[in-house]
Amino acid sequence: MKHEFSSRLALSNPFDETLTIEFELPEPALVSVCIVDEQGKQVADVQPHAYPCGSHSIELPPLGNRDREFFYRLTAEMERWKEVDVKKIELSKK
Repeated sequence: MKHEFSSRLALSNPFDETLTIEFELPEPALVSVCIVDEQGKQVADVQPHAYPCGSHSIELPPLGNRDREFFYRLTAEMERWKEVDVKKIELSKK
């Protein structure tokens, strides 16, 4: 069985600090998100939530300082396996 799991960061509005992670699940999963800075310090997290299979999105809290680098770690725990996706958050400096 081929698993299709993916995530991507979408900037909802370039004039707003709202960030959204869009992701695809091949089966129902418990999904959580953690945001860390360039030193690995956790700066925000989204509590785990159960999602059905399909396309979904999670809105992230504003990260503030655009001079720092941030990364998100999206974890999806399915019935028989777990996926973790880590990606850099590209913020354009104002």
